Amino acid sequence: MLQGPYGGLERDRPLIRLPFTSFAVATVLLPLTGLIACLAISLLYHFEDATYTHCKVSNYLPSISAAISRVPERYIWRGCIGLHSAPRYLVAVAYFSFYRVRFAQRLPELLLSGLALLCSLAENTGLLLLTYVSSTETYSLHKNGFMVFVVSSLLHMLITCWLWQVIRRYSMNPEEVTSYRWKVRLFLFNVGCCLAAAYFFRRHNKYCETGVYTLFAVFEYLVVFSNMSFHMTAFWDFGSKDVMVATTPEGKLKPLPLAPAAPVPSSVSLMFLTQDQSVGAAFAAVRNRKRKWVPASEETQWRKRRHPEEKTHNNTT
Repeated sequence: MLQGPYGGLERDRPLIRLPFTSFAVATVLLPLTGLIACLAISLLYHFEDATYTHCKVSNYLPSISAAISRVPERYIWRGCIGLHSAPRYLVAVAYFSFYRVRFAQRLPELLLSGLALLCSLAENTGLLLLTYVSSTETYSLHKNGFMVFVVSSLLHMLITCWLWQVIRRYSMNPEEVTSYRWKVRLFLFNVGCCLAAAYFFRRHNKYCETGVYTLFAVFEYLVVFSNMSFHMTAFWDFGSKDVMVATTPEGKLKPLPLAPAAPVPSSVSLMFLTQDQSVGAAFAAVRNRKRKWVPASEETQWRKRRHPEEKTHNNTT
């Protein structure tokens, strides 16, 4: 959960509490460190294989797909992306909650915030797909994951810039203004790098010129770095927030009573809990219930003593 500076901390018992600024930095450093490590290892130990293409011309830098497709680079990259993916999903949901509050009375922006959430989830899922399916294993699936990542990333950046432009009109917060400006700059830079990378990739495949694939690799690096920087702007958006893992105090809410349809043995108790109830409160309610199981024969005798008219009626019949 995201906890603001004036949130009700007295209602929860925090297990882990981390400033969102540190959380954002750690989330971005994971793929950044993994990518730099993979590129360095590829250049030092797998230079010929990583820079080889079907054109068989000289190249000086590997593409990202080539750099993360060999051992041990493959496992370094997969580990970093796997650890970084869960916080990315959390941040996507946090942004959607933020937009729902800001645009509660504006339906178009509210719909766009939902689309931004879907694009963010698709971007992270595409990144996981191209990470765990390397180009040397199943190229078509790796290529589709890359396309999903790039398209959803560009759409997410575009929608985010539009939403923050609306926020900027009604906000005088300097941090939000700074965040909006950097979002626009990084989005435009990312678009330019994507176009340049596509141009050099097509030119390399068509003319097989020396060094052109290296230029494609350079702009591919810049696409990834600008994408990381764009997500790093959450540093300003949630700078005053904390990421907190907490438990609800026991006994905060009373359990809901449940009348079973049939007698239940003493070792089994049925209960429905609301979302806010704790497990401790549930066990306390189970201990306090003390329902005993009544055999069928005893239950029949009890009913006869309780309703003697039924017995009289049966004898008369």
